[in-house]
Amino acid sequence: MLLLLTLIVSCQHNNESNNRLSEKDSLLTQANQPVILVYNFFGTHRCPSCIAIEEATKKTLETYFQNELKQGKIKQYSVNVDEEKNSQVCEKYQAFGSGIVIARIDNSKDTSINLTSEGFKYALKKQEKFIEILKSHISNLLK
Repeated sequence: MLLLLTLIVSCQHNNESNNRLSEKDSLLTQANQPVILVYNFFGTHRCPSCIAIEEATKKTLETYFQNELKQGKIKQYSVNVDEEKNSQVCEKYQAFGSGIVIARIDNSKDTSINLTSEGFKYALKKQEKFIEILKSHISNLLK
């Protein structure tokens, strides 16, 4: 089931990096092994909350899921919704502005969870709360 992302249009800072989705990563979604994809969507201009969501996401993955990252069980992408090259993944997850979606891809079955509201609510001022929410959802998807 796909969830709609909350449209956020008030971002003010420039993006520092964007990980491109490769053909190899796309093929992972077709493998027999489930893969967790963590998407941080953003616009070209970013607000402090947008940046905090991405920072908390990276901190969560590096702290709690380092082995899964190394094994390729979890992939993290920072995706600029304003760039044409990202239009396919943005359309798939209905990302038109800043947000975070985690998806489990298993034998062509795509289960996604939209954590945009939680990210904007907690990542900037209550980062540990957001990290616990994100950690819990990723752990459940890994089962």
